[in-house]
Amino acid sequence: MKAYTRRRDWPHVAKCHLHTACILSRLDRHDESIRCLGQVLAMVDEGKLEVGNNNAQQLLLVSVAYHNIAVEQLILRHVSEACVSSQNARRLARLCLSYSNRYLPNFEA
Repeated sequence: MKAYTRRRDWPHVAKCHLHTACILSRLDRHDESIRCLGQVLAMVDEGKLEVGNNNAQQLLLVSVAYHNIAVEQLILRHVSEACVSSQNARRLARLCLSYSNRYLPNFEA
């Protein structure tokens, strides 16, 4: 991740955060996993990830981050926050995936 950060390759840094969060979740370190996923959202706030209309891949990265946050929040029994995160994930996924896309049901579940 340090190499991608030095090169300012923000989409790859975001992918590294997603993978790290998955590992932390598997280790039952769910609070840390949520913080790691929050770093992807912070990158959007800082303008490092452009999530405009013509950047579907980066928009999906953010959608996956929201979805994974919702899963972690459910594990921690934060149901109301998980609902909001899940809704954010679905909205973003629908922006760049057609209804016939095979990945959209993953965000609907």
